[in-house]
Amino acid sequence: MTTHMPFDPYLNEEAVAEIREHWDGPFHFGAPDGIVVNVTKDQIWVREGILPDYPNSRAPQFDFSNGQLVVPHPPTSREEIQEPFVREQQIDPKKYYPKGYHPDLLEEWPVDGDLVVPIDSLPESLKQSMGEEWRLRDKNRKVLEAQKKD
Repeated sequence: MTTHMPFDPYLNEEAVAEIREHWDGPFHFGAPDGIVVNVTKDQIWVREGILPDYPNSRAPQFDFSNGQLVVPHPPTSREEIQEPFVREQQIDPKKYYPKGYHPDLLEEWPVDGDLVVPIDSLPESLKQSMGEEWRLRDKNRKVLEAQKKD
């Protein structure tokens, strides 16, 4: 498999010819971007990955009509789904964060149930991005209620 190469139809045939000069086994271009290779002990297959049409994903949307953000309790903990070996390899954050910057990392769920945060405690930018759908629904509801009164 080739990777990090130009994927040009005029060059591909020549590239395959050159590869076949030295290799007669399985071969696949690792281009264009988004090619996924699945490997098991019995077989290997190649497919195109499923990629979003646009590079940025929309923030998750929440309903703030009850005046709070509710983040559901995760069904499993990191310890239940991750091998201890992986956690032992965790790099100390002091080694990769810039000097003078060290955010509080949330490595364990902070409460026994759902995490409930009053809307007044949320940064404005978070309320704007995560509540857009709720605001539009609320605006629609108010318009419909006003139309019923008329």
